[in-house]
Amino acid sequence: MVKKTGAPKKKIKALVNDTIKNIDPILMLTHGRFEAIDDTVFSIDNTVFSSKEVCQKLKEAEYVFPHVISSGKEIEDYALVNTDKLHRQIIRQVCVEANLKGQMICLERIKSLYDIKQIQPLFPGEKGWGLQGGIRIFDIFGDLLSQNNLFITDKGMPNVAYTCYGLYIAN
Repeated sequence: MVKKTGAPKKKIKALVNDTIKNIDPILMLTHGRFEAIDDTVFSIDNTVFSSKEVCQKLKEAEYVFPHVISSGKEIEDYALVNTDKLHRQIIRQVCVEANLKGQMICLERIKSLYDIKQIQPLFPGEKGWGLQGGIRIFDIFGDLLSQNNLFITDKGMPNVAYTCYGLYIAN
């Protein structure tokens, strides 16, 4: 019987950690202007959304920050041409780490620019806020999306699988 040492996992983790240092995720972040239309419908920067739960949370928040974070189309395209399992696994992990790095950068910017200590994320797909309704966050960023090779597909999803979007709120 051969005992596994875990060396390949350590090598993969080291490779991912080294690679992520050189990746700049795509970040779109803005201080949004919230307006309640009624108890369920609200707008952020003139983009209309519908969610009773989210509307209530936004009414209680002083700050609203829409954001889109993506690992980028280039990484995903590279993953598609590498068909062996190990490469795909490494690339997927790099994409996940790029998104996490992007989220940390956004949070650091918000905290430093607005002197905010506690921030709550709101993501489409959570209870009370459907993915299809939340996808309208992309509308807030307009031309910035196309400049970064990001768009919503005919199926209503971001063209880059490793893309997260939502709101950060704070008081």
